Amino acid sequence: MTTEVEFAEKYQDLISFICPEKIPGGKLEEVGKIPNFGFSKLDNPPLYLRGGGQQSTSKDITVTFRSIRPPRFNKKIEISSDSLIHKIKRILQESLKEDGIDVTVEQIVLLLKTKTTHDGAKLSSLLVNPDDTMLTFNVLISKSIPKQEAGEDVVAETTSTETLPRLSEKAWTKINDILKDEISDNDLREEYLKRLREVEERTG
Repeated sequence: MTTEVEFAEKYQDLISFICPEKIPGGKLEEVGKIPNFGFSKLDNPPLYLRGGGQQSTSKDITVTFRSIRPPRFNKKIEISSDSLIHKIKRILQESLKEDGIDVTVEQIVLLLKTKTTHDGAKLSSLLVNPDDTMLTFNVLISKSIPKQEAGEDVVAETTSTETLPRLSEKAWTKINDILKDEISDNDLREEYLKRLREVEERTG
């Protein structure tokens, strides 16, 4: 541990270094009159950038979006190479909306050939060569659940679904035998069988 005497000596050495000229009277009355107080100003101080000290090399990439199933579209949009895939999906969504194609960002899947891209990936990381200025995405629009309009009653679509033939009692006996091998608890097995019969009632 540093003693008080050692601290005082180091403090004196520091004062002598930053202020080598003696102060008249030896008193610190006005700081502005102290000569050479502080460190000398650097004319051209080095600048250090975040991210490894490299300057941004962002550039515009001509991105082609080609749908592989309906809704069909083929679009080209200029996008910054620093953009993340999630942002690119939003840009595409807004562009499609202008064409009357209403989809959500969650429905859009961007593929490089057949490989799915991740939302956190940067556009520049997907270029084959750093000097490339063009990239093509295959776009898959997944199906969405239709939104219910306000005040609209939900009606079961029994007319649009195909009616399936009912299972015979012999078939249900076989199903029950299979459940016996899998579920030893009688009550639980009966509950499973009951739910299976309910499914048949809804689809029959």
